[in-house]
Amino acid sequence: MMGLSGQTADITVNFKLWNDGTDEQMVQHLTGVFTNDTVVTLTEQMTYIEDYIQASSFSATWEFDHVTGDRYDEREVYFGKFDFPVIKRGSPKWLDCRMGLTVGKSV
Repeated sequence: MMGLSGQTADITVNFKLWNDGTDEQMVQHLTGVFTNDTVVTLTEQMTYIEDYIQASSFSATWEFDHVTGDRYDEREVYFGKFDFPVIKRGSPKWLDCRMGLTVGKSV
């Protein structure tokens, strides 16, 4: 028996959560969950990503747009993990984070 895994690529994206006073909700506007029904603080942004964007019940389709080439364009993207430091922060206004994406799908 031979196993097939399809064409997938695991990509790590480093980014910062930033509290500049802007509501960071994407599509889903939640009522009664966050202060003033907005996602602004670092804690609110982390909760929004972990509990709503990364939740298995969140039915969104993502596509990867590779701005410096076309290697991964128009392939499905799965949000695998979200990491952020829980103790050390560089500033009370931003937080270094890392997200793991899988591009493509298994057969």
